[in-house]
Amino acid sequence: MQDGAAIAAGAEALVVVPAAMFWNERTQIVGLAAKHRLPAIYPEREYTDDGGLISYGPDVRDNFRRAAGYVDQILKGANPGDLPIPAAQQIRAGRQSQDREGTGPHRTALDPRPRRRGHRVRRFVVLVVLALGAVTIAGCGSARAQQKALPLVAFLSPRTSEVNIGAFRRGLHELGYVEGQNIALAVRSAEGDNRRLPVLAAELVALKPDVIVTNSEPAIRTVKEVAGAIPIVMSIVGDAVALGYAQSLAHPGGNLTGQTILSTDVMGKRLQMLHEIVPDPGCVAVLGLAGVNYDRASDELAAAAATLGVKLFSVSLADVSELATGFDAMTRQHCRTVVVMSDPLFVMTSRQLIELAAQHWMAASYDNRLIVNAGGLMSYGPDTVDMIRRAARYVDKIPKGEKPAELPIEQPTKFVLAINLKAATALGLTVPPSLLARADEVIE
Repeated sequence: MQDGAAIAAGAEALVVVPAAMFWNERTQIVGLAAKHRLPAIYPEREYTDDGGLISYGPDVRDNFRRAAGYVDQILKGANPGDLPIPAAQQIRAGRQSQDREGTGPHRTALDPRPRRRGHRVRRFVVLVVLALGAVTIAGCGSARAQQKALPLVAFLSPRTSEVNIGAFRRGLHELGYVEGQNIALAVRSAEGDNRRLPVLAAELVALKPDVIVTNSEPAIRTVKEVAGAIPIVMSIVGDAVALGYAQSLAHPGGNLTGQTILSTDVMGKRLQMLHEIVPDPGCVAVLGLAGVNYDRASDELAAAAATLGVKLFSVSLADVSELATGFDAMTRQHCRTVVVMSDPLFVMTSRQLIELAAQHWMAASYDNRLIVNAGGLMSYGPDTVDMIRRAARYVDKIPKGEKPAELPIEQPTKFVLAINLKAATALGLTVPPSLLARADEVIE
């Protein structure tokens, strides 16, 4: 990734020309422009949606909307050869809202007035070249070459979550960081498909960030394989030592540090609280994903099940697409309750999880209150949104010279018990008052 060519050549600003290949790489281009503090103008507003400074060009979405008019005429018998091709009618600048007028004959898009005498005309970068996965920005002279690039933070998420990225941005803001002024942020999401993680991780590493922030075991493992010496800040992961990510929590070693959801007997407490709602569960299903290390959580559940005198039935899915099959297997075993293991993919598929639990009349315990907010019965676990916010503190320390190997991995200190009474009623369950009194959040 030759992303420093523009600065080395003294580029002062960037104009990105319309091109499909640029549009496909727009988040990378926006991230590089922010990293090197290059003011840039883009041809489509999707660039500004991804964090770009300003855009000006035809309203592509409106063009697609108007294409429906051609479809209507052709279906009614019009000959395509006789239908004129009009010029774009709407021009959009930046984040202009849909209900505002485009540039008209009495509203020029660019100020035609002559500049004051002595006004200095800046020289702009006008070419962006993408080849073989590399981005090179070439330009012409200015003092900007002497400026230091902004620290670049890469953020890789296994799923799209405005809540999580919003929490991380809030954590940065609390520490005095403002995107585009004293820090740059490049965000990628696998949108629930872990198969995309290797490509996205490689993209971010190619940007040469100062630090990479990620969460969940699959994403952390993927980033660790390609990051080299780039510092990694992790959150929402189980036993980091057992998984081989750290030598110890106090002294991680290597280039990876952050936060773990590992805590004493959280799984046992989840099973105990679920048992208070359903004292005779038949058997308790334990739902997880194949290839994820649940050893410590499984040990805690086994110990709690032995104390309560209940039988566990493990269901391991190769992919969340097998959820329906998994619930069918639980029903065949006469399980009336299920403990869902911690994984971001279960949060992303929470709607399907909730619907399947309702269809099979099963009381489910989750680790994330976002699932309860979406209609799940109950959750107990670390406040993962707060953990991601707190990840910003590591990002603050590492560029200032502190080494990940010497930054202790933190364990959670804030736990949340959430109960959805509406879901309980739909399942014909009564939540004991003693359990409700301990809840941090009750949805009625």
